[in-house]
Amino acid sequence: MSDALKILIVGDHPLLRCGLQEVLRPFPNYHTEEAADGESALRMIRQSKPDICILDVNMPGIDGLAVVRQMREQDLPAKVIFLTMHKEEDWVNAAMDLDVKGYVLKDSAVSEIIQCVERVAAGHHYLSPALSDYILARRSSAQKLSQSKPGLGSAHPRREARP
Repeated sequence: MSDALKILIVGDHPLLRCGLQEVLRPFPNYHTEEAADGESALRMIRQSKPDICILDVNMPGIDGLAVVRQMREQDLPAKVIFLTMHKEEDWVNAAMDLDVKGYVLKDSAVSEIIQCVERVAAGHHYLSPALSDYILARRSSAQKLSQSKPGLGSAHPRREARP
């Protein structure tokens, strides 16, 4: 079992967890565990030290973003994949800012979820193709910011209002 990839599946819906277990069952080198909420996920991450955590973003109590923040604060090295319904740019940016390795939409094909796990396990990032426009926009914004080189020199002194 030492060469097995340990995967923790975290979500508050039993059907989601069970479905992911079934999707990953054909892979003999994947060992899966599950947690129903963020608090139990953090406890299991500390105890069993999974290689990958597949997290739902929306969960009661501690949500997926807060779980990742606490993982970073506690220096827990598991790679994180978000499996979510959120396709809005703010959610994707928040995940990227936390160095989430994979971001997959729940309406994705099973093959995409498997591909994400394989890519993340190999040390790469994975983003659902439906979200590629956000990454291109993010990169373009970063390039523009880099070219304009804003800093203190471009700030204008604030004038105090005088009575």
